[in-house]
Amino acid sequence: NVNQEAKILLNYGVFNYEHAKYEEAIKLYERAEIIFKGLGNKKDHGLVLTNLGETYLAICEYQSCYNSLTESRKIFEKINNNVELNEALLLLGKFYWIVGNEAELNIIIKKLNEINKENSGLDSTQFSFMTRIAKVTKDFNQKNIDEILKIIQQSKTINQKVIAIDIQFILINILLENNIIEGIHELVLDTEMLKFCKNNPHYEAKRLLILYKLSRVVGDESIGTPIDHLQKGLEIMESESITEETISILFNFSQYYHDRGNLKKATEYGDLYFEILEYIINNLKTDGIKDFYLKNNRVKNYLNNYKNLKDQK
Repeated sequence: NVNQEAKILLNYGVFNYEHAKYEEAIKLYERAEIIFKGLGNKKDHGLVLTNLGETYLAICEYQSCYNSLTESRKIFEKINNNVELNEALLLLGKFYWIVGNEAELNIIIKKLNEINKENSGLDSTQFSFMTRIAKVTKDFNQKNIDEILKIIQQSKTINQKVIAIDIQFILINILLENNIIEGIHELVLDTEMLKFCKNNPHYEAKRLLILYKLSRVVGDESIGTPIDHLQKGLEIMESESITEETISILFNFSQYYHDRGNLKKATEYGDLYFEILEYIINNLKTDGIKDFYLKNNRVKNYLNNYKNLKDQK
C-alpha cells in the first residue's frame, strides 16, 4: 500500500525531527510529500508540508519554511480542515515572530482566534499559551512576572515536551531580558527539562545560553562561568544543523573576546556568525520577509556588531 508507505515515512520523519535529526527528517518528509501529492491525498499532503515548514524553521531555512507553511495553509483552508489549519497557522505565527514581522503575526493571531471561537471543541493548548505569553510581554510589570512564573509551571503539564520546553525557554529569556534573575537557575535545573535536553542537543544549547546570560550577572561559582557555558554549547552544536542558537553562541563568543581586548579572536568568531547570517539573508527571496528580517533588532545587533569589529581592524 503506497499510502501506508508514505505514512510510515511521515511518522519516521517526525521521530527524526523530535531527536533533532533535521536533515534526515526533511529527506523523509520530501519522499512522503511526493507520494501524498501523487495520490491526491490532500490532508496528508498538507500535514507533511506543515512538518516540513516546522523543520525548515528550526534550521533557519526561512524561505523554504514560508513556502511550505503557506502552501499547507491553502490546502487546509480549501478542504475546510480547521484542526490542521490551526497547527499550520501556529507555525506561521512562530515564523513571523522569529523574522520580526509583527503585523503579519497579529493577523495570524486574529485568524487563530476566529478558528478557536468557531470550533469550541478544538484542542489548542499551544494557542492558549501563545495568547497568554503575548499578553504578559506587551506591558511588562510585577503582575506579569507572577503570571509568567505561573505559565512556566502550568506548561510542565503539556504532554508534548517540545512545546512545553519551548514555552519555558521563551518565558525564561523574557525574564532575563527584564533583569529578573531570581529563581532562573532552579528553572533550568528542572528534572524534566534536563532529561529532555540531554536527548536533544539543540535544546541543550538553548539551556546553556540561558546559563551563559545568567552567569554574566550572577557571581556564583555553582552556576559556572560564562565562557564554560559557551564552550559547552559550541561543542554540542559543532556536529549539528545550523540554528539560531549556533549564531547566538558564535556572536556571544565574539563579544566575550572583544570585551577582553582580543580583537583577533573576536573577529574569528564574528566571521563565522556573519557567514551564517549572510547565507540566511541571501536565501530569503521574498522581499517582504527579507526586509523584516534585516530590521529585526536581534539581526541588526549581529550585523552592527560585526561592522564595528571590521571598522576596528
